[in-house]
Amino acid sequence: MPAMTSAEKLAQHYGDRFKAAAALKINKETFRLWLRDGIPLSKAVWVETKTGGIIKAEQILREHKQQAMA
Repeated sequence: MPAMTSAEKLAQHYGDRFKAAAALKINKETFRLWLRDGIPLSKAVWVETKTGGIIKAEQILREHKQQAMA
């Protein structure tokens, strides 16, 4: 079983994807895209700040590197 992505961890942290989108004040469709494609690098530090460090920008960067190598 693959490890959870940062977006999946966000959904789990807030309870589900809809609650995560609401907590982050982003559109539900945007969060759905994050689940599909990953959290954009441009949002990595913002997500880390909004979650109090629960989701690390470094992990988001690592996920993007892994996708690029796949």
